[in-house]
Amino acid sequence: MTSSCIESRNEPRVEIALFPIPDMVSFPGATVPLHVFEPRYRRMIRESIALQRPVGVCHVRKTINAGPRQQQTVAEALSTNQATYQPQTIFSAGPCRIQDELDDGRLLVLIDMQARYRMVSEQQALPYRVVVCEVLEDDEEDDGAAECGALQDAIIARVMDIASEPETSISPAELAQRWQVLTPQQFSYALFDVVRFDAHLMQSILEDTSVLSRLRVIADVLQAA
Repeated sequence: MTSSCIESRNEPRVEIALFPIPDMVSFPGATVPLHVFEPRYRRMIRESIALQRPVGVCHVRKTINAGPRQQQTVAEALSTNQATYQPQTIFSAGPCRIQDELDDGRLLVLIDMQARYRMVSEQQALPYRVVVCEVLEDDEEDDGAAECGALQDAIIARVMDIASEPETSISPAELAQRWQVLTPQQFSYALFDVVRFDAHLMQSILEDTSVLSRLRVIADVLQAA
């Protein structure tokens, strides 16, 4: 198959190559750097770039197989599950690009997370997962805009109070300026470029399709910090 788009009855579905990583939750708009060393995932990256197939990075629910203890050949590694995790069914994904290739074949890559997806079915299990997905959209909310705006302002102020030196290349004042011009939906994602919560909580926020609900949860957590 040379296309990553599958037509369904109502809307296009997308084939996504999936990279399960424990405690890794990413949001639309983020650029996620990865150091890829396993042979099957190096293959996944190269094939996905060639096919223009999005790559998803997702948190996991549990370990299915702890993986082999003995050293494997490349052929064995590509034909077995190795350390395999049960992936979350909602995750962010987007196009991948190779930033650098090291002498031993390891890849440094960047994935530009364009959208949030819900897994519909599994297309392929080995040597890496390919899943069929649909975009997960937010609910349409006719009310709550004023509260969303107020929560956004309160969250920005609280983050500035908690961390006078956020882990970012720009100053807190510049960061606040950038956040203030975002829509509440954009902000509810972009915040996690700087702020990190427990992975399970972040997964819950990622799955929430209400902007107002996401902002309320974020505000409550930060207020308790």
